[in-house]
Amino acid sequence: MTNNWDIVLDQAFAAYNTGDFPHAEGLCREVLSAEPNHGDALFLMGLIAYRSGALEPAIDLMFRAVQSYPDIDNYRLTLASFLQKQGRLDEALTQYQKCPNHPMGLAQQGFIYLQKNQNDLGVKAFHRASELSPKLPEARLGLAITDQDLPTLKQVAEETNLPDAWYYLARLYQQKEEWNLALKAIEKTGLEQASYCLNQGIIYEHLEQWDEALKAYKKASELEPYTPEPWANQANIFRRQGDWAAAEHYYKRALAQDKDYIPARHNLADLMTRGDRVAEALEQYRTILSQNPNYEPALYNLAVILERVGEYAEAAGLYIKILLSDNPPGDIRWRLANTLALLAESNQKLAADFAKGWIQNFPKDPVAAHIDAAFRKQKETDITDYVRTLYDDFAATYDLTMLRLNAKAVEETLALIPSGSYAKALDLGCGTGAVGSALRGRVQNLTGVDLSEPMLAKAKANDAYRHLYLSDIQSFLASHKSKYDLITLVEVLEYLPDIRPIFQEIVTHLKKKGLFAFSIETTSKSEPFLSPNGRYLYPESYIKQIIEDIGITILKQKKINIRNDGISFAEGYAFLTQKS
Repeated sequence: MTNNWDIVLDQAFAAYNTGDFPHAEGLCREVLSAEPNHGDALFLMGLIAYRSGALEPAIDLMFRAVQSYPDIDNYRLTLASFLQKQGRLDEALTQYQKCPNHPMGLAQQGFIYLQKNQNDLGVKAFHRASELSPKLPEARLGLAITDQDLPTLKQVAEETNLPDAWYYLARLYQQKEEWNLALKAIEKTGLEQASYCLNQGIIYEHLEQWDEALKAYKKASELEPYTPEPWANQANIFRRQGDWAAAEHYYKRALAQDKDYIPARHNLADLMTRGDRVAEALEQYRTILSQNPNYEPALYNLAVILERVGEYAEAAGLYIKILLSDNPPGDIRWRLANTLALLAESNQKLAADFAKGWIQNFPKDPVAAHIDAAFRKQKETDITDYVRTLYDDFAATYDLTMLRLNAKAVEETLALIPSGSYAKALDLGCGTGAVGSALRGRVQNLTGVDLSEPMLAKAKANDAYRHLYLSDIQSFLASHKSKYDLITLVEVLEYLPDIRPIFQEIVTHLKKKGLFAFSIETTSKSEPFLSPNGRYLYPESYIKQIIEDIGITILKQKKINIRNDGISFAEGYAFLTQKS
């Protein structure tokens, strides 16, 4: 009967080779009904399952084939390759290592080591494969990859026409950002593997050929429907194009393949946040953190949402956890400070405890020191390091954040300035250059001053200033003697513990009839004070007394909403004054 089963299996393999999978499967089942552990039948059933897109059943069948015939390298190597395709690298490596003298198995071990960033072990595996089979293209390919040797890699690809050679050549071109060459290389793979199509889609995205990228990702998902990344990448493009319903559908398709695929869940949560589906977004972020408690993007976004819905204590705890990570986002200290100020509205003691914990964890952090001083109601005489550090961190997201906070100080202050042109103007605390942009074409010679180098770099990029100086305001005014027709000071006075010296210096730098326009956040209290948000607030009467004392005249004054502080608008004034 064994010989008869061999004949049946010969027929099954013949059917498989011609693509008649149903017939091949039927013959295999006939054999397995009589001999459930028949290795060849299990092996062929595994191949059929794989070609049908059922990778998990294929792996199970191949495991059974290996158990039946553990000494047949072909079974074990095929099992290893299936595990490798599913991303189960350690299991694949174990199977390859059980074929210690098989050149192809050694070469594949090398590729796995590269994926695991264990390049030294990869090189050893490729060298051993090359010793056993000097002409093995995969070994030559592996060594060229590890050496980042583009000419050799290109030569191997052209000589062997191995799809993997073209694939890795494309990857190397990608690293060099030579996208058109990368596209030509990836097309020569034949695009019959999901990884090739996936990479083609990535290249098309960099070339901003979105429809072509979608086609590539779609083909990848058809070749390996159980892999989440092609589905998620399709979703990313739909989101970019504004088709949120399609994006959500494809993110969920990705998660159906792998519920632990964090990039898809994270982007789905972001989509829900943008659609004001806050409860659903919170659930997604909490799911991510149950999988990976230290996944920083989810920690950050969850904290932002919690801050938004008024869960300030939990948000503050997450912000501090992020601060303790290796590479926290630039605006995290600003967000923590703002959250503690909001928490203080309902629970002053808890907010102060958070501030105390912040300075205890970061005793040399000038932002933590300043916020702690604010809660202890201890006025600081020099907060230069605090302001510089805060805005160095904040520069990258400053403009978008001010837009989100509906900040009005620049717009309202400049609206007070009479129309017309000014020969020479000075923008103190110029930041990213919002005042300069608004005054473009109205000032012949505009100078900007700021103590944050990243903020100043953004101001330079908008090309509205003739001169830019990296300096604190007090030092600049003390060391420069120029006089100006117009001086602006917007969203700056809140970071000065005493505004009188600055006002006195500014007067000396104004030409006769020169204008001084500024915004200032105010308080109903009778004296200036350092608020829990780290900003100095001044009574209206106090400001007017200083203006009177230094001998300038108020031309216009307007009560304004400076920015949205989360609960309400921070209130203040815009002033236009003139030197006699």
